[in-house]
Amino acid sequence: MPDITALVMVGAATAASTAIGWVNGARRAAAADLLTLLAAEPAVGRLLLATPTLQGMVLPAGVEHVPTPPGPIHLGRFLAELVEREQIEKLLYLGGGAAPLLTPAELAECCSWLSSMARGVVTNNRFASDWAGIAPANCLADHAERLPRDNMLGWVLGEEAGLPVKALAPNTATRLDIDTPLELVILQRHPQTAPQLRQFLAPLPLPMDHFETILTGLSRPASRWLISGRLAPGPWSRLNQVTQCWFRVLSEERGMVSSGRQTDGAAFSFFAAH
Repeated sequence: MPDITALVMVGAATAASTAIGWVNGARRAAAADLLTLLAAEPAVGRLLLATPTLQGMVLPAGVEHVPTPPGPIHLGRFLAELVEREQIEKLLYLGGGAAPLLTPAELAECCSWLSSMARGVVTNNRFASDWAGIAPANCLADHAERLPRDNMLGWVLGEEAGLPVKALAPNTATRLDIDTPLELVILQRHPQTAPQLRQFLAPLPLPMDHFETILTGLSRPASRWLISGRLAPGPWSRLNQVTQCWFRVLSEERGMVSSGRQTDGAAFSFFAAH
């Protein structure tokens, strides 16, 4: 029998005329697409959607609504209470905008690992999780206070709870999540964007000119680029494979939220004001 309970969590929609509204609306559309993907996965026995309202969402049959209050939620406490109340043994948690390009094959790989685990975590990123499968789910109770955000799931449950952690191979499908309007620009163009999200993004007046300028420049051999920010090794390596450009890379610290270094004031940036 399917033994995984999948929980998708997404906030309420906001004014659609603002960039924040675009991001929130895109997350809700992506959450609906994600639930459709999960509904087709045989290992998932139960589908939960945690959101303040279902207004405007087109969902597959069988989705159970878990109402949440508007505004910020302490994720660890919420998950621990939900797991206890619903007697969940294996939980697959996903933020609404966490996996807009996740493929059926990658979801199946994730669920296969989770189904086979007595104890463990499978996630898209050990150091900064956007989604995670957790077994046994009741381990969240002992570490709830350390999990105000999903970002810390893989690190805290691995390093502090002692669970083995399996991270899926890094690629666009496993790592791209909807945080800013930049992701919307990418997803508006991407051929694998799912139907409801594609429909939501199509009419948005996203600023494409700068993006097109960058793509044109990257196609020009021997052009020179400086890339700075919290850049993972994968994208840098991929740029070297698919372009003929010269790159200088200044890669900032990553994982400072999960490790606690940002809270402790130990994180340092060359460019930002911290």
